[in-house]
Amino acid sequence: MKKNLFGYAVVTIVSLGVCASTFAAVNVAKLDLLQQRIVEIQTLQTRMDEIRSQAVALQGALQGKVDTYAKEIRKEQIDRGLKNYRQAIDVHRVRYNLKLVQQITAYLAAVSERVTYFEEGRVQVDFLYQQAQDDLKMVQTLSDMEITSFIDRMDQVLAKYEKAVNSSLFDIEKIKQAELEALWYSISNSK
Repeated sequence: MKKNLFGYAVVTIVSLGVCASTFAAVNVAKLDLLQQRIVEIQTLQTRMDEIRSQAVALQGALQGKVDTYAKEIRKEQIDRGLKNYRQAIDVHRVRYNLKLVQQITAYLAAVSERVTYFEEGRVQVDFLYQQAQDDLKMVQTLSDMEITSFIDRMDQVLAKYEKAVNSSLFDIEKIKQAELEALWYSISNSK
C-alpha cells in the first residue's frame, strides 16, 4: 500500500512538473509573440505619426492655395463688378480659379478625412500598446486563451492600420468636387 501511495505521489509530481513546464513553454512562446507585437505597434505608431504630420502639412498648403485663389476671385468680383455666377464664369481668370478651388477643396476634404482616420487609429493603437504593456507584466497569471485572444485582436488592428500607412493618402477616384456655382456664391459672399 505504501509503495502504491509512493508511486502515485511520484506520478502526480512528475505530471505536475510536465504540465508546469508545458504551461511555461506556452507562456514563453506567447510572451515572445506579445513582445514582437509591441515592437510592431511601436513601428506603426511612428509611421502613423509621420503620415499624419505630412497630411497636416498638406492640409495647410492646400488651404493656403484655396485662400489665395478665393482672394483673387473676390478681387476680380470687385474690380469687374460681377453680380452673379453667369457673369463670373465668363471671366476666364475667375472660371479658372473656381475650378482650381473646386479641385483643391475636394483634395482638402479627402486629406482631412485621412487625418481624422489616423488620429482615431492612433488612439486605438495607443490603447492596444498600453494593454500589451500591462499584459506583458501579467503574462504569468494570464491564461493561454486570454493571451491568444488579445494577440488576435492586436493582429486585426495592426493589419488594418498597416494597410492604411502603406497605401495612398486618398483615392483620387473617390473624390467628390463641389459645384462651381455653389463655390462662386460661397466665395463671393465671404469677406
